[in-house]
Amino acid sequence: MNQRKKILFLYFELAGYFTACIEHLVSKHAVEIHVVRYPVNSVAPFQFDNGNDLIRYYERSEFSQEQLIQFCRELNPDLIVCNGWSDTLYVETCKHFKNQIPYVLTFDNPWRNTFKQNIARFVSRLFLLPHFNQVWVPGEAQFQYALRLGFKESQIKRGLYCCDYNLFSSYYHENKELKKRNFPKRFLFLGRYTKLKGVQELWDAFMALHKNTDCEWELWSIGKGDLDSKFPIHPKIKNFGFVQPSELGHFIKECGVFMMPSQYEHWGVVLHEMTLAGLPVICSDTTSAADTFVEHGQNGFLHKACSSDSILQYMSQITKLSNEELWEMSKQSNTIGQRINFETWSEDLLNYISR
Repeated sequence: MNQRKKILFLYFELAGYFTACIEHLVSKHAVEIHVVRYPVNSVAPFQFDNGNDLIRYYERSEFSQEQLIQFCRELNPDLIVCNGWSDTLYVETCKHFKNQIPYVLTFDNPWRNTFKQNIARFVSRLFLLPHFNQVWVPGEAQFQYALRLGFKESQIKRGLYCCDYNLFSSYYHENKELKKRNFPKRFLFLGRYTKLKGVQELWDAFMALHKNTDCEWELWSIGKGDLDSKFPIHPKIKNFGFVQPSELGHFIKECGVFMMPSQYEHWGVVLHEMTLAGLPVICSDTTSAADTFVEHGQNGFLHKACSSDSILQYMSQITKLSNEELWEMSKQSNTIGQRINFETWSEDLLNYISR
């Protein structure tokens, strides 16, 4: 029997989609996973089940530089996955094992042509390129940033993020007959209540929709954040607060169209989740994942970021669609959501070992 390969992730905050990916990985391939992680964010207190003997977690705060290097030396992994370059402890650990253990740099920063990013283009020649020769990113906007940092096309791979594919795909299949007959007239927002997530523009657009027309559509909102106190009081808007991922099935069943009005989004795994679950989407044009999961006019619409008028335009357009047209968009969303799955993610990761 082949010995299991060891993969060490030097990670930040855990997310449900990541744990789903590595659980699939160890169930289908001869690997064991070790994850050095940051604490769970109090704004999004997700609960994680650590019941798999092939997946082990370690707290980042428990390691000094020497301790992490020694841990890595004793573990002797077949691959190290370094989550970004902001944690010098992680980066220095990879550099220590150059030409001894293969490692890959991951990041989700999209190219935005900012002053800071242009500075990074020059700094990377000194601090990244001499030490990393493999980069794994989510999509096209991150691919373009990696190119500008000086990495070659052959060194960059897309497909870093995958949602809990089986779970969200199952929601589509469980609900499709119901939605085909009677598509829910409800918009769904899922995210933090912060300025960056565009919730104020969303709330303003929805209230304008009801001010200007006699509309039966509702807005169901899931999340929490520093704008909790400004959540609008409106008979057609419901605030459900923070909800654990295991409880999302009910909301996906009862809602029709997903709203992602972010002013700016590095990626947005939730967009993959909702399209795979069969929800048409209205999404800002600055959400990086939209390049992969939104086909304007087919499974949803791209609105201008930071514009409640633009959100209102497409909300209004959605409310005028027939049940059959909404269902067709739902089917398109599910098909588009299949572009990235557990196996494509696993194959990409395991290929770094063979390289």
